[in-house]
Amino acid sequence: MKFKEYLLNESKKIIGYVSLSKKVKLGTFLNPSKKSIDMTEKFVEKIRKEKFSDKPSRIGAIFVSPTLKAVKNWKFHGGDFIYKVEIDGNYHIADGEIYTNIDTDLDDGNMELAEKDTIKYWQGKLPYKRLIEIIIQGKVKILEEIY
Repeated sequence: MKFKEYLLNESKKIIGYVSLSKKVKLGTFLNPSKKSIDMTEKFVEKIRKEKFSDKPSRIGAIFVSPTLKAVKNWKFHGGDFIYKVEIDGNYHIADGEIYTNIDTDLDDGNMELAEKDTIKYWQGKLPYKRLIEIIIQGKVKILEEIY
């Protein structure tokens, strides 16, 4: 089963999971992240604009995990509270470990490999499946507190 099919619930809404550092009320809409834009983000954004302009930008996006297992793998980025969320908007499913590889490629000065990995990232290749992320430009609504 593909992740896109997996994410659809019975009402055909896109569902995911997020880890937050504080409790929030059900029905709350999440705000986009306000992280700094480093060299890797700029490189990945440049390739997205050139070759994958239909995909949502990582810059100013909301990041969600497709499964509870995935959000637990990402938990160190968020916090102690895990919520089920509903996604409404343009989204892209990607392998976060490829993004880590891009960062390493750039640190090593290997621009050719960084570009190849960035293309895999935007094509939605999921070779590792441990740190899957959903990048959203749109609305993300808290549905349920998992724990």
